[in-house]
Amino acid sequence: MLFLAVTLGFFVENRREHYVEKQRAKEFAKSMVADLISDTSGINDLVFLYDSLSRNTDSFLLLISSGNIQSVPGGKIYYYGDAANTGMRMAFHAATIEQLKSSGSLRYFPQPLRDRVSKYDQVVQNFNLRQNNEPILNIETKKYFEKIFDNRVLERLYNTHHPDSLLKFRQTDYPLMNHDPILLKEYANNCFGRKENWKSRITSGLLPLKEMATELIKELKEKYYIN
Repeated sequence: MLFLAVTLGFFVENRREHYVEKQRAKEFAKSMVADLISDTSGINDLVFLYDSLSRNTDSFLLLISSGNIQSVPGGKIYYYGDAANTGMRMAFHAATIEQLKSSGSLRYFPQPLRDRVSKYDQVVQNFNLRQNNEPILNIETKKYFEKIFDNRVLERLYNTHHPDSLLKFRQTDYPLMNHDPILLKEYANNCFGRKENWKSRITSGLLPLKEMATELIKELKEKYYIN
């Protein structure tokens, strides 16, 4: 009888621990789904921004390559030339993954799911390393930018938001601080590099991350019956 009681107690305790682990796994899964949804939203915003900046940079490069920059309204040069001076980093929501790793709770998930979570975490970290060069790129851009564009005009641009007002700004001949064709060409080369960097981040970083996050959301919801 004693052996039976001990065995039964062990069985009950084991079942209780298994239940607790399943509940904890579900809570972690819900938290991770919320993080991943936030990540996909942030990715969409950053892809949209990079696309917009790339289009504006293409327009600026066309203006510079026209061969007669003096005939172009200064407002148009300010508007399109400002794109490369814009820097933004993606802030991923890693709190749940970090908690899973630090507490050893990732073991609550089945192995295939653990592998996918770890892979997503690794790709996020790799993308963050690429983002770490953003301040260096900004410094290089500003070396040219601050020699060409007047802060007083830029302030007016940054405070103009209505489409009609922005059209009027582009049509106004605001003066540049420097029309040196060599300086403008050097800045255009810098802008081209920034644009290629944005495109690379989209195709080799952001879009694969969005796909991985979307698949993880689906799998976590299905596995743990999350609405």
